[in-house]
Amino acid sequence: MRNQPLGKLLIKSSDGAERTVIINSGQSLKIGRESDCDIVVAEPGVSRHHSTISASNNGVVVSDNGSTNGTFVNGDKLTTLHDIQTSDIIDIGGTKITLKLESSNSIGALSNQTSSRAMTAQLTPLSVTVLVTSVPNFSEMQKNLPRVDLDKMLNAWIASVKKIVESFNGQVDKVLGHRIVVVWKSKEAKLYALQAVKCAIKLRALGNNQTIKSAWEYEDAYPWTNTVVLGSGMGLQGMLGSNEGGSNFTVLGDPVNLAFKLEELVGKLGQDLIIEESTAELIKGEFKLEKVIKVKIKGSDQQLDIFTISK
Repeated sequence: MRNQPLGKLLIKSSDGAERTVIINSGQSLKIGRESDCDIVVAEPGVSRHHSTISASNNGVVVSDNGSTNGTFVNGDKLTTLHDIQTSDIIDIGGTKITLKLESSNSIGALSNQTSSRAMTAQLTPLSVTVLVTSVPNFSEMQKNLPRVDLDKMLNAWIASVKKIVESFNGQVDKVLGHRIVVVWKSKEAKLYALQAVKCAIKLRALGNNQTIKSAWEYEDAYPWTNTVVLGSGMGLQGMLGSNEGGSNFTVLGDPVNLAFKLEELVGKLGQDLIIEESTAELIKGEFKLEKVIKVKIKGSDQQLDIFTISK
């Protein structure tokens, strides 16, 4: 449910001042020192439009907007999107932001500790496949091309992606500029992983779609391409919200962050579509898989086999 309160952002400035901002499903909050930001942080080292926090019924994501000094989560500098969970600490300049996920009827009523216990008790395991598709050279195009032309093309691409995703029963969870996050969640892990891979193959081909290319007058200098990554794992699903309008809220931290980390790798590996070994295991025998590399996932001791799908 859009606009359903999901929790609080607890903001502590470097001078010790504290404030609280409610975050709702479907909401994106811009953070920076400019007055047009939703959360103004007027401190040294903070860029005008420093970062963005976006929420949906499938989680809360933070992204850095190309800031000068970076955005950090639990001490690690962001290089891609990051799915944030309760008690994660976001550092922007000298300001610290902590997310507290709470049910809508608990916001302002329950203590954080009580709310956290209530939320955890209601969660049950659920198989999740997460897809992230993005336009890899978008930042360069932003610097060199007219904004109106770029926005028009981006909107056309987003509409095409949404149409393809819907045809494979996926849920467009977040549109974050030139990145789109899609989820499949079900107890039937293999069925939905197969749908996700079929969708990924279709999205990979979108970069060669002649209708899109013909509408893009800068194709020779700035070809419009997109990459696709898939990650699978176990999420936790629970019911949060008031009794009158309770909404499904799914905590997807591990599979979501895995997909985001794969997005950081895809271009470096010279691929346009990659999947990790959990997804590969679910769909083996159905597609021709090619192993690309075994990688150590940043921020953990985990090593994963990375595959692509033969064209």
